[in-house]
Amino acid sequence: MKHLSRLSKQQVTGFTLVEILIAMTLFSFTLVLIFSALYSTSRTWQISNRQIDTNDEQRLELAFIRKQISQAIPLNLIDGKENQLLFKGETDAIHFTSSLPAHRGGGGLYFLSLLMSGNNAHQDLTLHYQPVRPDSDLFNNPDSEEVQTMSLIKNIEDVEFFYYGNQANDDEPRWYSQWDIKDKLPELVKVQITSVDNKQYWPALVIPVYSQAQKGQPQLTMHIPK
Repeated sequence: MKHLSRLSKQQVTGFTLVEILIAMTLFSFTLVLIFSALYSTSRTWQISNRQIDTNDEQRLELAFIRKQISQAIPLNLIDGKENQLLFKGETDAIHFTSSLPAHRGGGGLYFLSLLMSGNNAHQDLTLHYQPVRPDSDLFNNPDSEEVQTMSLIKNIEDVEFFYYGNQANDDEPRWYSQWDIKDKLPELVKVQITSVDNKQYWPALVIPVYSQAQKGQPQLTMHIPK
């Protein structure tokens, strides 16, 4: 009988309060670890997706800039006094003639300008474009009603343009910070974009200009009325 009594007491003995508290503490700690791991994984996945989207957008913007500059057209302006290509390269801006994709307006020739706009805190690289017309003062009338503006790259610190070629026939080709030669386009254009606080890296674009005005060859010209 004494043996059976001791067995009954052993069978009904449960966990103590201390053991229950320890088990709950360990269980809670395990839940915290699992939640932290899931949260970290979710954050990493979101950041990776945002970076992928940013890279895709960056690639499209750079591809658009590359295409437009590479297809610059050596359009000659003829006013009865002198001939001048409709192209001007500056350190912080570039002005040239090209066509536009259909979804940007398309059809005919456009005078395009890539330059910075905005205040010192938030600047964008913008595209200004307008149809090429003989009666338009394309270089000196940026506020014309025909000028349309599109923001390409937002919130950047600076953009610089460099031009490669020989500005005189007997010179060796080299890089210039400006290009205002009236009878030829540069061979290459380099675009260097600097982001704010270097948060995003923009690779330097070195763009070949395929169309070149050739002396003695038929040229694309536009006569300016006197």
